[in-house]
Amino acid sequence: MRRLFFCFILLLGSLSLITSCNNQASQENNAPVSEAETMSAANESDTEEPRKSIIEVDAVAFQNKMKEANVVLIDVRKPGEIENGKIENALEMDVTSPDFKEKMQALDREKTYLVYCASGMRSLRACNLMSENGFKNLYNLDGGYDAWTRSQEAQKQN
Repeated sequence: MRRLFFCFILLLGSLSLITSCNNQASQENNAPVSEAETMSAANESDTEEPRKSIIEVDAVAFQNKMKEANVVLIDVRKPGEIENGKIENALEMDVTSPDFKEKMQALDREKTYLVYCASGMRSLRACNLMSENGFKNLYNLDGGYDAWTRSQEAQKQN
């Protein structure tokens, strides 16, 4: 009887230990990540997946960034969309086109790229592709060409 009681206590202790370990692991996985942990992860060795360096900017910051040296502007919309207007001097590289990757490979990875589409979603996709291929200085226009035209109109009124 003592042996049975001892086995029962041992079993309860083991279950309690397993449950508490699982809860602790679950809490660690769901805990918010501190800025220090984020910076540490970002600075890890180059043997891991490359760090993405895509910065979302509004139309005003995008326009200011255009004034800097070594900046290339890329419009990733379809040709039919570009017919209705584009930002001056932008390269036209339709992100949905089969030759997008080929055109992307021909670009200088050391330059800064300002990328936009109509609303900011396709340009973010283009930025992700570029980042995965070694481009480090990428700026995505939040709100895309739509936000750009609204910003330009607002500046004219002021």
